[in-house]
Amino acid sequence: MERLDSDYAAHALVSKDKSKTAEERAEAGEKLALREKEIQPGYKALALLYADLHEYVHICGSVLLEVDISFSRVGRMEAKGCAKPAVWREARRFFYWALRARLARSGALAQFSEANGHLSLEERTQLLEALLPSEQPTAIREVAEMFEALDLSTTLAQIRGDYLARRFVELALADRTAVVEGLERLRDRLTSDEKNALIAALSGSTVEPPAGTGLA
Repeated sequence: MERLDSDYAAHALVSKDKSKTAEERAEAGEKLALREKEIQPGYKALALLYADLHEYVHICGSVLLEVDISFSRVGRMEAKGCAKPAVWREARRFFYWALRARLARSGALAQFSEANGHLSLEERTQLLEALLPSEQPTAIREVAEMFEALDLSTTLAQIRGDYLARRFVELALADRTAVVEGLERLRDRLTSDEKNALIAALSGSTVEPPAGTGLA
C-alpha cells in the first residue's frame, strides 16, 4: 500500500518521523489506519482476482496462467481462448527447477559483471549464450542442470584480462611516466617468460610494418 498509494505513504512517513512531535505522529498513525481501511477493499478485490487464477494451468508462449473454470471471469478467459483448464500435478517440481535455472543463469551474469563492471546486460547475455550448446534442452530440469554445469573459468579470465588490458591502456594514455615507473617496479616480480613476452610486445610496437601492407 505504501508503495502504491501516495496518501498512505505520506501518513506512514509522518508516523515514523522522529522530528515530529508525539501528537503529530499519533495523528498520522490514526490517519494511516483510516486510509488503510478505505483502500483495503480494492486490494482485496485484486487478491481475489489473482486467487481466481488457481489450480488449473495453461502455458501460452512465455505467459503462465493458472485458472479455475468454476469462476465466471476465468470461464470467459477460456471462452476467448486465453486459457484452458489443465491439472498440473508437477507444478511444484517445475517451479523448483525453474528457480534453480534462473538462479544459475543470474549467477553467471553476476560473475561476468564482477569480472568487468562495464559490460552491459546485453553483452553479458551474449557471452553466456555463446557458452550454451547449439541444441538446448527443453525440459526445465535439464535447462537448470545445463546452466549449473557451465564452466565459466576461461570466459571469466578472458573478460577480466580484457578489462585490465583496457584499463592499462587508459592509464598509459593518461600518464605514461607513471606507467613506466610501474613497469620498473613490476620488473623483479615477473618470470623470465613474462619478461620476454613483455619485451617482445614492446619491440613489436616499434617495428615498421612491411611496405605495401597498407598498415603504415
